Amino acid sequence: MKPVLIAGQVRIAGLLMAALVLIVAPLDTLFGLFDQLYAEGHAPRTHPLTWTCLLLAMIATLSQRPLRTSTPLERSMWVGVLVLAAVKPWLGPFINQLVPDVRLGSMGWNTAIGFALVASGQLLRQYQPKVGMTVAIGGVFMACVALNGLVLGNHNFYGEMAAPTALAIFGIGLANLLRFSRRSGFRLILSDTPAGRLVRRQVMLWVGLACIMPLALRSMQFSDGASFALLYTAQMAAVLVGILYFGVRFAGLLDNARRLERELVRDVETDPLTGAATRRAAISYFVKNSWRSTMGVVLLDLDHFKQVNDEHGHAVGDLVLQAVVRALRKEVRITDLIVRWGGEELLVLIPASDTKTLRVRAEALRVAIQMETAADPSIPGVTASFGLSIAKPGLEPDMTAVLDKADQALYQAKAAGRNRVVVFGDPSAKLTLVKAA
Repeated sequence: MKPVLIAGQVRIAGLLMAALVLIVAPLDTLFGLFDQLYAEGHAPRTHPLTWTCLLLAMIATLSQRPLRTSTPLERSMWVGVLVLAAVKPWLGPFINQLVPDVRLGSMGWNTAIGFALVASGQLLRQYQPKVGMTVAIGGVFMACVALNGLVLGNHNFYGEMAAPTALAIFGIGLANLLRFSRRSGFRLILSDTPAGRLVRRQVMLWVGLACIMPLALRSMQFSDGASFALLYTAQMAAVLVGILYFGVRFAGLLDNARRLERELVRDVETDPLTGAATRRAAISYFVKNSWRSTMGVVLLDLDHFKQVNDEHGHAVGDLVLQAVVRALRKEVRITDLIVRWGGEELLVLIPASDTKTLRVRAEALRVAIQMETAADPSIPGVTASFGLSIAKPGLEPDMTAVLDKADQALYQAKAAGRNRVVVFGDPSAKLTLVKAA
């Protein structure tokens, strides 16, 4: 199910709950429909002020446009709710004096605060969305505390808030809370993913537990100490099992996500033909390591590789590339990185302290390629030309300059007869190039 559908269904359910309360609240005032829920000797009623606040809140909710800014009508209705909640201490007793024969009760502070939080959250939504969401959640929380107290039958929890009032604030608060569905937390809960479904199951479990356990405790009236201890133990066991179950499931989802991430990174940073690293991996390696140690860049190109493809076909050319990378792997260290830079051009990044050490390492690579391909009867033997350059720590912020130097040295190696190693800036390489010309 899509998140939009889930949010729409929850919104409709909240509005239906609030609309039902508008019908039930007057009947509760007249006939005491919910008296069995209240503590003995305490039966609060939904005050007309509360009915008015709920009616204004419903008008504001129904005037909302999906994914749009608040309308003037919506804002004015929420301001009206705030005003009624603010004048509660004076207007409530006045209404009771007008109809002294009807047991209207009073609009409790928790009711006024609950409506004020829901209204303030919606008014703040456009300007301070994080603050608005927190405030709106507070309004729903007030209703949840009252509902829990009603189920438990404890007057200290619900105060002057009647059952219809608690249901109304919860429904209208829930319907309006979904206007923050663009926030990351709500998107996760509403998303049709394993994580989203798991979060929704967890919420349903805790809500069910919060309703069932108080009812069971209330039915025992706390008279049987052994039964209460058993029930409390069962509740704690259910909580611990739930934490363990959902913790394991979330850990499994996290491990799967990390595994998929590693596989994606490996696919992006690994050449599928040769198994060498890609350009992206090379750049990341260079940036990560070149600032703390001297980095040698070895750029090599297979000699006359186009001729191999023309005479033997591209399939054999692919086998040659695989053999070359295999030869390089036999000579490199764990700190080195082999990269397929493009076509028959390969790159080896070698932490090396000086050009002399780098040249020795490159000569070993050159010989290894020649011997590996010559020893395999299924492919033609090939050689490679090498261009070398050195990047001093912290002096080369990226690979562009040092790679350009290695490319110039590779060009000199090609011009001097191929199958050789040339270090950028080496005077002997220039002399050899002049003689070859």
